[in-house]
Amino acid sequence: MVCGLGEIVGILTRVAEAASRARVARASRSRGRVVAGVAIFSVVLGTSIGASIATAPSASAADIASFNAGNLISNAVFYDGGATKAGTIQTVLNAQGSGCVAAGTLKCLKDIAVSIPKSSADQYCAAIAAHAGQSAATVFATIGAACSINPAVLVVLVQKEQSLVTRSSPTLDAYNHATGFNCPDTNPCSTVTAGFYRQVYGAARQFQVYRQNPTGYNFQSGRYNTIRYSTAASCGSSSVYIENSATAGLYDYTPYQPDKAAIANVTGSGDACSSYGNRNFWRYFNDWFGNSGNLLKSASFEGSVTGWAFGTTVARSLMAATTSSPAQAGQYYLAANTTTGGASISQTVAKTLTPGGTYSGSIWLRSTSSVPFTGKLVVWGLGGSAEAGITTFSVGSTWTQITANLVPQKSGHTQLRLQLYLSTTHSTVDLDSANLAAMPSQPARGPVTISSPSFEQGIGGWTFKNGFMNRAVYNIPAQAEDGTRFLAANTQVAGRSVGLDVARVPVVGDTYTTTVWMKSGKGTLPFTGKLVLWALGGTTEQSATSFTVGPTWSPVEVNLPIAKSGHTRLRIEIYLGTTKYDLDLDNASLTGNLISNGSFESGVANLTASNGTATITSVPATPTTTGLIAGTKWAEFTVPTSGYSVALGVDRTLTAGETYTATLWMRTADPTKTFSGKLALWATGGVSQNATKTVTGITGTWTPVTVALKIADANNDHLKVELYSTAPSVELLLDGVVLQ
Repeated sequence: MVCGLGEIVGILTRVAEAASRARVARASRSRGRVVAGVAIFSVVLGTSIGASIATAPSASAADIASFNAGNLISNAVFYDGGATKAGTIQTVLNAQGSGCVAAGTLKCLKDIAVSIPKSSADQYCAAIAAHAGQSAATVFATIGAACSINPAVLVVLVQKEQSLVTRSSPTLDAYNHATGFNCPDTNPCSTVTAGFYRQVYGAARQFQVYRQNPTGYNFQSGRYNTIRYSTAASCGSSSVYIENSATAGLYDYTPYQPDKAAIANVTGSGDACSSYGNRNFWRYFNDWFGNSGNLLKSASFEGSVTGWAFGTTVARSLMAATTSSPAQAGQYYLAANTTTGGASISQTVAKTLTPGGTYSGSIWLRSTSSVPFTGKLVVWGLGGSAEAGITTFSVGSTWTQITANLVPQKSGHTQLRLQLYLSTTHSTVDLDSANLAAMPSQPARGPVTISSPSFEQGIGGWTFKNGFMNRAVYNIPAQAEDGTRFLAANTQVAGRSVGLDVARVPVVGDTYTTTVWMKSGKGTLPFTGKLVLWALGGTTEQSATSFTVGPTWSPVEVNLPIAKSGHTRLRIEIYLGTTKYDLDLDNASLTGNLISNGSFESGVANLTASNGTATITSVPATPTTTGLIAGTKWAEFTVPTSGYSVALGVDRTLTAGETYTATLWMRTADPTKTFSGKLALWATGGVSQNATKTVTGITGTWTPVTVALKIADANNDHLKVELYSTAPSVELLLDGVVLQ
């Protein structure tokens, strides 16, 4: 028998609080003993199922490229208790559990009947009235509505924990510990919260406990959190920036993230250190209920247009899918037309945008006539000074996905809008499966503003950092590398430094590159020292390049990949090794670099043969005036045949209209030989495009070559820097690669 009212409410309240201290559950564990005689539900034959619209949700196979360990599901989706109705859930249970066969009197999840006990309201869940003989779908919907947890979350939770949705045959143990609630990793599951209803209610309520008491738990949103890959500490961990309270709650419930092996085989097994709970939650939710990060309401128009706004001249109608006119997904789509070019369909959601973050919108479209339908898809950042990511489209009679991405550069945006502008008039376009989401955070790119980079405004923020030293700005245009001024510094004590603190907060995954042009201030006498880029605050990180410069301006560069969290600023610092005469400095820069190993300090694994064979090696360099640009190594390559190439690539969510620039420093190993070829920057994954720059006359002097590409198709998601050689057998050296 199910516990009485007072007993169950008391148990759930006490155990929910206790479980928060002991932590709750994870996907793969031994569940321990089941206490005999615990009634988990009463079977009722012939019970009807309450439903709203009994249609399958709009969903498709999860795209692992969009997996973000710091944003497993949006708050808007997770905490929407009315998002998924009982009828939709029942459709999922029927479809995913179609192969299930009852085990004697123990029915499959899609067929069970459950007694819902009466419960009183508290700060976490609303009151629930008693009902006998309810379907599992109704249980999920009822508890979800009461506790403001999307019922789909609860469906996925019982699948993640016990495979209850897809089991071929049910077991009493699986029902008794359906959500893994109050099943800590180091102890058997509690018997007082055993039972299907108690498990679902306890888990739903617990997620609200996490949400309302965030500082009482291990994982918190809005900060970096160390998350292990497995129960085994030896398997390691990584720092993850958790973006919202829903994701923090999932980690408080199951405190592990998938490792690379689990991600690489998203539907199967990884390696000995893989855990699957949160990966599987993300995968099942996306497979069965659509994008877990989708901010839109009625995203696939499944019987509703709630949340959407229409221009005054836009006529629209919800259409039921047919064999001859199928939806892109689910059972419904929207048909729309207008008499006025530029009329629009839009949805605006509350969202504080992060400058430099990526916000992606997409929608599937098709023209209903033989004439293509044209228009624009725009993702707006609103509040403050508006910004937009725009994609112009022309679609034919087959479903086509259109994507627009926004990378805001300004602060103050408090709203995000997906807006479809209709250019074609007196013709109909069909819409389905819209999506608007904050994408996984991406490495920073592009120039960082620094104080007086060429000393045209004087010394600016450049100060001595490691003991007093002399500094002066000279206005001698003929001797400056950039502009009319440069900084001269000298010291009587070797190892003292001049540097600049930069108010940039670096985060894990970023790479920053600083370049400073230098020369000796004493004619042909060499000047030695070290250029260091620091990440300060938290656990300090730094990279350094030792240099020896002569009487001509030479670039010295440092790459710093950020591996630790908690930093509050960057510092550019030049240590002087030579004493008594000047080191001249000019044209300093700091850039977010998408190539983390652009100076090949970690070897040449990221530099691959791309169009035919190539011999590629990594060589330690010596800090002479022509020795290197950055770090302590360079890369060397030769090709046997003209037209063969080497390449470096990075995955990136791209926005139509933005421009990327790649710069490679190169010289020949033998100064008597000359290299020629072509430098290309590619964007691939959608409609591929590239920009090229002819390379000629490269000899034994380090020479920068740059190519720029303006992105035309937001469906592209990979950038590749490729260098083709038309000088077979000429050994070329590469260093200081920057993609920004």
